[in-house]
Amino acid sequence: MKDCCDMYLILLLIGFASSAYGMMIGAGGGFILVPLLLLIYGLSPEVAAGTGLFIVLISSLSGLYAYVKKRQVLFKMGLLVSVGAVPGTLLGRWLLVGIEAQLFYTAFALLMIGLGVFLMIKSPPKEEVASGNIQSASIHLLPLIGCMIGMLSSFFGVGGGFLLVPILVFAWKLPFHQAAGTSIFALVIYSFVGTVPSYVQGQIDWYIAFWSGIGVLIGSQIGVYVSSRLKAVYLTRLLAILVIGIGISLVV
Repeated sequence: MKDCCDMYLILLLIGFASSAYGMMIGAGGGFILVPLLLLIYGLSPEVAAGTGLFIVLISSLSGLYAYVKKRQVLFKMGLLVSVGAVPGTLLGRWLLVGIEAQLFYTAFALLMIGLGVFLMIKSPPKEEVASGNIQSASIHLLPLIGCMIGMLSSFFGVGGGFLLVPILVFAWKLPFHQAAGTSIFALVIYSFVGTVPSYVQGQIDWYIAFWSGIGVLIGSQIGVYVSSRLKAVYLTRLLAILVIGIGISLVV
């Protein structure tokens, strides 16, 4: 009985921590959750990705309301990203079928370490104007970026926001918090699409999803609240340290 209670508490804490931090930087929290599911519970890559993406969907839906209230969501940009992300999620599911576990670990680790190093050495642009205007010359790039994000989201089960936010910040010069809110909006759309094949194929661990989901509902609200009170440079550095640590842990 005590072991069961401990397991419930661990899942609640994992859901809370991953969602709170994920909402702070517009990533959904899957990039924290999936490695923990792989390392602690020994899930297969398919089940870890499916379960992680389902929990990301819950987290995003919960956090989106708070970002909308703060008017930090650019719906047009989010929709353009989603146009490419939806087919990208289906491609990611196809790539995941039959992949060797070791290759999954290695690819994920290299992705996390590379992103962490970039965020560590690159400072976010100053948030002078929360414009969010899309130049006509760059509109066609958003669905292409969305396709890449969607593919990684479905393949790794991480939501993809940890890549989309830096792209919106450094390429489109959006304020960090606005980029995070826009990322969460897009994430709601393509994470739902990516979750459907996992549900149909029975690749979601509902026990983990339920107990982690309770923590996610609480953590997402706290994450948005804390994010609004932190400067972008601090959020960027915290993200860099975390993703590098996760990448190294997977390599080890």
